[in-house]
Amino acid sequence: MSEPATAPESDQDRTERHLAMLRRIGEIGMALLETVQQQAESETPPEPAALAGAFARLSRAVRQTIALESKLVEERRSREAQAAHTGGWSHLQDAVERQRKAQQAAKVRARVARAIEWEADSDAAEDLL
Repeated sequence: MSEPATAPESDQDRTERHLAMLRRIGEIGMALLETVQQQAESETPPEPAALAGAFARLSRAVRQTIALESKLVEERRSREAQAAHTGGWSHLQDAVERQRKAQQAAKVRARVARAIEWEADSDAAEDLL
């Protein structure tokens, strides 16, 4: 049996899923950093170079995770602000576009009427107008 088709994931759903994953990555990274700290404080700590290397790699990964999470949140806010801005003005944009088209149509009608008056005899002009 084939699985039922699912609706495509929205940008908002994808962002939320990615943010949840990044939060989890951050939690795991912090737990690993705490493990490194516990090892450093133990009675027989591993080599200082090994601890320093592990700490540097883990802390960098956590910082990058935080930065990426912040970037996704900012992008989401930007999209929401853009949608609110566009959505709030869309009726005005539509009205302006309708007005522009009406003015353009009026110009065309006036030009056609002038051309008919110039070119057609009086009986034909009345019928054409």
